[in-house]
Amino acid sequence: MRTILYVGSSTDLSYEHDLLEEWGKRGVAIAQVSALNADDVDATAEPVPDPLQDVDVVVLESGEMNSDLLESHPSLSAVVILDDKAKVDVEAATRAEIWVTHAANRALLSRLPFVNSQAPSRSARRHALQDALASIAGERPSGRVNEL
Repeated sequence: MRTILYVGSSTDLSYEHDLLEEWGKRGVAIAQVSALNADDVDATAEPVPDPLQDVDVVVLESGEMNSDLLESHPSLSAVVILDDKAKVDVEAATRAEIWVTHAANRALLSRLPFVNSQAPSRSARRHALQDALASIAGERPSGRVNEL
């Protein structure tokens, strides 16, 4: 089973689950966490296991993936940036041979001034999932920010 971890997602992931079902991708699990960094988590909470353990791809809507996180998780094949609020150390990812992609909103309506949604569009979410699946399959994802 391969795992795609959504970090800081502002929406439920039923659309992504529907796409996996439609595309016949039964060997892929989707998980979700609100944050990766200890600074972003309630300090009074119990210690939690490493959310990146055994994860193949991270889809990052908010938060940061720094060099320590990237270099200490060799199972990662890609980090997909779903929103411009998310930050990834691209140089560290390249050194660790991890694809970094940007799932741009390619929908025509997104360019209109009256469309004002804070959540990533379905177009961006679909492209994020496509990039994640491509990297899991060992293919070059389409929204690449770096080259390996």
